[in-house]
Amino acid sequence: MVETNAEEDLLTFDEALQMLGTSRPTLYRLLSSGELKGLKVGKQWRFRRFDLLNYLERGPITIAAAPDDIIDVEIAFFEAEIEKLAAVAKGGAG
Repeated sequence: MVETNAEEDLLTFDEALQMLGTSRPTLYRLLSSGELKGLKVGKQWRFRRFDLLNYLERGPITIAAAPDDIIDVEIAFFEAEIEKLAAVAKGGAG
């Protein structure tokens, strides 16, 4: 049986940034939202390599989207703007 030292599997904050290819604010957001697990050792964050690999495999777990009624209002606004611009381009205004 091969024994592994738990310390070997822990990565520093900077190592986690490099492995994930992300920025510090994004990593802090992932931690605060619970999308990514981290361990606080003293005042420093440590990450299990296993947890980072699992995150990379599954990808983001949440997708934010506006409610349908808000999207419909936005679409109607931009459709009206496009119609106005088309009318100006055809010489209908000005």
